[in-house]
Amino acid sequence: MRHLRRTLALVTACLLAVLAAGCGAVSDSPEGTWTGAEGTELELTVEGMVTGTDGCNHISGTWEQDGETVTFNGMVGTLMACMDVDIWLSDPATATIDGDTMVVFNAEGTELGELQRA
Repeated sequence: MRHLRRTLALVTACLLAVLAAGCGAVSDSPEGTWTGAEGTELELTVEGMVTGTDGCNHISGTWEQDGETVTFNGMVGTLMACMDVDIWLSDPATATIDGDTMVVFNAEGTELGELQRA
């Protein structure tokens, strides 16, 4: 009887360990909506499409992830002349993700700004 209790306790502990292993940290997957100051927003879909706005102009294209780097491809956007709008998000080239923060870079590797997971 004592052996049966030990076995049951061991099996229960193993099951709890397996369940706990499935409860990891926040994914660094770029899929979803990312927002920033003054109406900036990017939405990355599972299908590899990206759309967004800098608060004035709208952009769209595709994205792919290689390790920790997200690369934006074929980005096109509108060219409206909006007053008092920072257009830093108009031409993203790459981004990195750390938890709930996406850091966006231009083609030269200069940091343009940050977005937060919505």
